Amino acid sequence: MKRIVWLLILVFCIQTAIAESAPADGLYSIGVSSNAKMFKIVDCILRVEDGRMTAVLTMSGSGYGYLYQGTSAEADAAPVESWTPYFDNADGKHRFAIEIPALDEEISMASWSIRYEKWYDRSLQFFSNTLSSYREIAPDGVYSSVIISDTE
Repeated sequence: MKRIVWLLILVFCIQTAIAESAPADGLYSIGVSSNAKMFKIVDCILRVEDGRMTAVLTMSGSGYGYLYQGTSAEADAAPVESWTPYFDNADGKHRFAIEIPALDEEISMASWSIRYEKWYDRSLQFFSNTLSSYREIAPDGVYSSVIISDTE
């Protein structure tokens, strides 16, 4: 009986820690670092919904075609459906939307080089002390059925 009680307490503490590690639901700008100079992230937006965090990384260019959360060896062995493909922004730079498990911890990430057709190991870290509110405005100025203009 004591084991069950301790197990329940442990599960509760883990769930509480996970819930407290994510910021409140919303959109944020966040700083992110990479351990590789050739994997340059120029912008990152964090979306939090129900405690789940998704980061949209904007790369400095268009050299990478996929990301995979894990090592390059794991990415090689994983089915293509589990890889995260890029999508272009208005400037033609590649963007990736990835789920992240935690802030302020290093996350292993593999990136697929289009030019060299191989995976590279990366390490990313998202910094909670850089969080700031983000207001999403579409390129055409429309957001939630409201037209936003700075000329009116």
